[in-house]
Amino acid sequence: MKMLAESPWEWQLFAEGDRFIVSVICGSVALYTRYVVLSQQQKDAYLGASEPCAAELIIQEFAHRVRQHGERDNAGVALSAAEQDAMQLAIQEWRENALSS
Repeated sequence: MKMLAESPWEWQLFAEGDRFIVSVICGSVALYTRYVVLSQQQKDAYLGASEPCAAELIIQEFAHRVRQHGERDNAGVALSAAEQDAMQLAIQEWRENALSS
């Protein structure tokens, strides 16, 4: 699993094989995370964006819809313990690379 992008305290985007998983932080008083797999159309829109900031805006808007409406078109997914561990390692690697840049 690899972390592709993030907006701290809002969302993180991961790639695992062909799947793109968005981890969205939801709630206000009690925070929780919802994991959603992008549809092929959403993934194509992200990959086809002309600039990195446009790609991140696509995920930003998607995360907003998940927080506000549950993004009815995409079912939340339950991640296995191994997937959660892989996500944590991907986050750690992302942050280490950011610090060394």
